[in-house]
Amino acid sequence: MSRARDLAKAGGVQQRLVGFSSHVGISTFAANVVMSGDLSVAGDLNVTGDLSYDEVTAGNQRITGISTLTQVQATTVQVSAGFTAATAQISDLTSGRVVVAGTNGELGDSGSLTFSGGTLTATTFSGNLPTTDLTGTITNAQLAGSIANSKLSNDSVSFGGVSVDLGASDATPAFDLSDATAYPTSSLVGTITNAQLAGSIANSKLASPSASIGGVTITLGGTDATPAFDLSDATDYPTSSLTGTITNAQLAGSIANDKLSNSSATVTAGSALTGGGTLTLGSSVTLNVGVDDSSIEVSSDAVRVKASGVTNTMLAGSIANSKLSNSSVSYGGVSLSLGGSDSTPAFNLADATGLPVSSGIDGLGSGVASFLATPSSSNLRSAVTGETGSGALVFGTSPTISSPAISGGSFTGRQEIDDAVVSGGFVVGAGLTVTGDLVINGTTTTINSTTISVDDKHIELGATASPTDSSANGGGVILKGDSDHTILWQNDNDQWEFSEHVNLVSGKTFQIADASVLSATTLGSSVVSSSLTSVGTIASGVWNGTAITNANLANSSVSFGGVSVALGAANATPAFDLSDATGLPTTSLTGTITNAQLAGSIANSKLSNSTVSFGGVSLALGASDSTPAFDLADATNYPTSSLTGTITNAQLAGSIAAGKLAGSIGNSLLSNSSVSFGGVSLALGAADSTPAFDLSDATDYPTSSLSGTITNAQLAGSIANSKLASPSASIGGVTITLGGTDATPAFDLSDATDYPTSSLSGTITNAQLAGSIANGKLSNSSVQFGGITVSLGSGDSTPAFNLADATGLPISSGVSGLASNVATFLGTPSSANLRSAVTDETGSGSLVFGTSPTIAGMTVSDHVVPNANGTINLGASGTRFANVYSSDLDLSNEAKGVNTVDGTWGSYLIEEGEEHLYITNRRSGKKFRFMLEEV
Repeated sequence: MSRARDLAKAGGVQQRLVGFSSHVGISTFAANVVMSGDLSVAGDLNVTGDLSYDEVTAGNQRITGISTLTQVQATTVQVSAGFTAATAQISDLTSGRVVVAGTNGELGDSGSLTFSGGTLTATTFSGNLPTTDLTGTITNAQLAGSIANSKLSNDSVSFGGVSVDLGASDATPAFDLSDATAYPTSSLVGTITNAQLAGSIANSKLASPSASIGGVTITLGGTDATPAFDLSDATDYPTSSLTGTITNAQLAGSIANDKLSNSSATVTAGSALTGGGTLTLGSSVTLNVGVDDSSIEVSSDAVRVKASGVTNTMLAGSIANSKLSNSSVSYGGVSLSLGGSDSTPAFNLADATGLPVSSGIDGLGSGVASFLATPSSSNLRSAVTGETGSGALVFGTSPTISSPAISGGSFTGRQEIDDAVVSGGFVVGAGLTVTGDLVINGTTTTINSTTISVDDKHIELGATASPTDSSANGGGVILKGDSDHTILWQNDNDQWEFSEHVNLVSGKTFQIADASVLSATTLGSSVVSSSLTSVGTIASGVWNGTAITNANLANSSVSFGGVSVALGAANATPAFDLSDATGLPTTSLTGTITNAQLAGSIANSKLSNSTVSFGGVSLALGASDSTPAFDLADATNYPTSSLTGTITNAQLAGSIAAGKLAGSIGNSLLSNSSVSFGGVSLALGAADSTPAFDLSDATDYPTSSLSGTITNAQLAGSIANSKLASPSASIGGVTITLGGTDATPAFDLSDATDYPTSSLSGTITNAQLAGSIANGKLSNSSVQFGGITVSLGSGDSTPAFNLADATGLPISSGVSGLASNVATFLGTPSSANLRSAVTDETGSGSLVFGTSPTIAGMTVSDHVVPNANGTINLGASGTRFANVYSSDLDLSNEAKGVNTVDGTWGSYLIEEGEEHLYITNRRSGKKFRFMLEEV
């Protein structure tokens, strides 16, 4: 406030006020005063010169002299002299309505007059509007009643020389159809006489223009000199009239023996057969087989081996393998002929079962069989040599390791360590989480991190044992750059000192006691005092002064069509003079237009429908067509007596039914009036009871329809064997043609049955065996190994042997499917052999078990977590780590228990900065910086 008083005394010097100023009493500024923010005046503001401002907010404003207001927003504005405004806004006016003056000069809008910028719309009109000034069209709904014919430019139609006014009718118009087309003959009434036919009737115009005899069709006027008649149903045709020969297909039924040149054959009995003689077609002879009755017998007219079969004594020597249908067996992919041997067969044991691991496999290392039968950590530890540690087998993900001895190596990933004692440096390559308090007793704490995230809501600086304002002096935040950018506490004047500008982002304000006092564009409403003596041009605002009366306006009324209305006044039914109005749309007219209001007749173009159409001929109202070409396709009952000219073939639609002809048509009027069959010509209506047909080309005459018989003379010679369907006989593979003979037929007895082997003479040698002997003829035809039975000749490539009693399978070569080096490990289960066999392992050296292993150079790719909270040490008092490398250090002894100094527990986080080392008390949220001394 004191600074504002000083400014008021400044006299003729231009003043600029930045920030907050309060002026109490009367302040006079002799020179210009520029306000960069808002100006709020609690009392009167008297300006003797020009006053320019952007926005004024006040309940009552009185501005004398000449003032330029860019925008005024006020309750009441009083203007004593002229008022000129580039834009005036009255809040209670409605967009698009015409503004009129009220009785007291107030401005208002009319609900019945609207103006869109190009069209003035009124709900009612009074006065005379000429129809010549109308725009648009008149719809049917707008017409009052129907339009009289006298109002139409064209009010009649004319077809075929017959004219009819709109609304009139002519029940029997005498149309001139000389140009009409497409009148259907089906619609004609009466009949067509010969005189009306133009020329003869073409065959295509007749319902039946052809005749058919014996499958041969002849069109009227056509001819066929050698018709191929179908004589299937003909009868009594004499065989003496047949030409050519008769084929087997033409013979109906069998031919008697006496009609054949050769009708018998001679059958002579050969070796071991009796009987025979002459065999006439249709008769039979008997051949008998001689048997010795020892092994061959005749039973049911068949020769067969007796039930006793062929005995061993009948066999000449043993049966060779080649005579057997199946002479070998196959097991596990190994095939062996009968009598053969294989001392070391390479069996395929893929489906074998039951091989005991304890005794069936040779070459397993000590303890391996027990591990394979029961694969526990203890059995693996007993089998493996060269391991380190004891207890459970350790795998790489989340193992629990008890008392490991680690020499060298590094940890990667998240680890959890309880009570780690590190004698040297400790480096953590990934994140370090301390669940308890972190206490750093060093001089300097350095945190080299990009982002520090703190859960606590407070950051405490200078939190010494006894903090004071003096100890806090010069404290704060220092941001390093080309120079220090600081926010520091100054104790001498109790203030924060900023070394740089303070910039608020858009939308934020300066506030005092929760009240906004300054934004980028506005002084707060609580700033009510100022020593401003001038303001700039007011660009916008709300006028809150008194209302502006019509008397204070240069123009306070509007006039339309001879009707004047003051601003604020209203005229609900103004009598507009629309004699000069143009462009009024007919859609805005109310009521209807009577005939009396129509000026002259209505042109066709103004009618929705101005044409009529009859029979495909369209005619505009008022037009005429003396000879319209009607389409009479759908016309009916047109009398044939009214037709002119004659009907040509082209005009006939389809054939003419007899009912349409007036009497019969004479042959002379037909293009074709006769038919001709097989050289016999016959006029329509004529008859020939015994026509002498030429049947030289006739086919398919049935022999059953022939009358009389066919004599040998009619046969072309005797019937040769080739003319017979079956000219020979066949017995036992020997065929005899009719007329032929065979003294020693070589009968084929391959299909003979029941010939007794006892009737065979001598013995059956291998050479006499036809093919091999089936398994079913052998007393024993299968072999069995390991519970698997295989018939002679069959095989089992993967037999499921029962190997429960098998022994001696070598592990080095007898087991297929083992991975590389697995057989070596099973034979000698050492750590090195297991490491050679296993893939995807991590590390090297000895196999690790979970209790007290010695691990050299371990790299951990995930968290190392103790199995209990606050009970596991990292290192020991006599066995310490040389250095500990880590990122942040998260410390807490909550789970372990209180310390030995003050009996409390804590939780701290130590983090590194570029130049300092920081420690956060997780319990209190306080943060500290280590005071480090450079050496």
